[in-house]
Amino acid sequence: MKKMLPVKSEEIMVSDVTLTGLYGISLLAMVFGVLAAFLLNVATPTAFIFDRFTELKAVSEGRLVPFVARRIGIFFLIILLTAFPSMFIMHVLLRPVSYCLKQMQNALEVKNQMLDKARRRIVNLPFFFVGILTVLWVVLPPLIFAFLWFVGFVDMRTAAVFSIRASMVGFITASVAFYRIENHCRKGLIPLFFPEGRLAGLKGAQHLSIGRRIRWFYGMGTVLPLAILLVTLVTVQWELVSGSMSAREYGLRTILFAVVLSGIFLASAGVLNRLVVRSIVSPLKNMLQANTRVREGDYNARIQVVSNDEIGVLGDSGNAMIKGLADRRTLRAAFGRYVTPEIRDEILSGRIPLDGERREGTVMFADL
Repeated sequence: MKKMLPVKSEEIMVSDVTLTGLYGISLLAMVFGVLAAFLLNVATPTAFIFDRFTELKAVSEGRLVPFVARRIGIFFLIILLTAFPSMFIMHVLLRPVSYCLKQMQNALEVKNQMLDKARRRIVNLPFFFVGILTVLWVVLPPLIFAFLWFVGFVDMRTAAVFSIRASMVGFITASVAFYRIENHCRKGLIPLFFPEGRLAGLKGAQHLSIGRRIRWFYGMGTVLPLAILLVTLVTVQWELVSGSMSAREYGLRTILFAVVLSGIFLASAGVLNRLVVRSIVSPLKNMLQANTRVREGDYNARIQVVSNDEIGVLGDSGNAMIKGLADRRTLRAAFGRYVTPEIRDEILSGRIPLDGERREGTVMFADL
């Protein structure tokens, strides 16, 4: 048995829904993570970074451009090595969704099995992608810095510190990517594939409760920056014990690191805050708008359900209530055509059973 999805769902047209934005999110997530890790590592008060700046100052003007170009080339190579797996994973995850979209855009039928798979993939996409992205951030930095240590570019301690910090930054990147992907799906894919909502009843779908959203944001915005700062302070202590740099130099570079760390996490926390608030407030606003329309007598209003959390369940209940009110109004109008308003109201109130009731009465006939 095959099934056709509606070409239009509310105001969402099939032709307007694309997957390009999801690929862009996967790319920007890795670029942001690599850039943030690079800035933090450059600002770290270690002898390795100090030696690199000393080398840069010692380079003559004629060799400065090739020297900087090589470093920039290494930086972009790292971005390429991390961005390609991310985009490839996104491509693999989107295969069932891409297939269904092409079928719908060409006005072709979609098999129920493939449609259900695409629906589950849309709901689970943020969880799957972020889970794999987190694994990449845990695995790739140690591999990259282990290679740099193997070729003699960095010492073992510096490689360990840099890889640990890069993995921590990856958690922030994964969190931002999660909410960006979720927001993108809620704008187009979910309204198109779930025109009637009911995401909570989808088997095999993951969900994130409101409480977990708030705790996740708290952890990424407060706990993780403190952990990165703690790792850096331990690194500073190691460097001070080795005596490779003066205390004054380390103090200045520690302040620089704190400034860079604050800037990065203020920016990421601002983005996370906006995305988390939007994921909670936007469905509530839509629910309030639908309730306002119903209160004004428009029983054709529907709540657009885009999640399977508590708000999504509440939205499904609201739609069921609105449908019940609309059916009740239709029934009320139909009864009013055949019985008196008093009898109609008694029946609809439930005080009179539909199979009737027996009553004793007295009838007086008078012929005057």
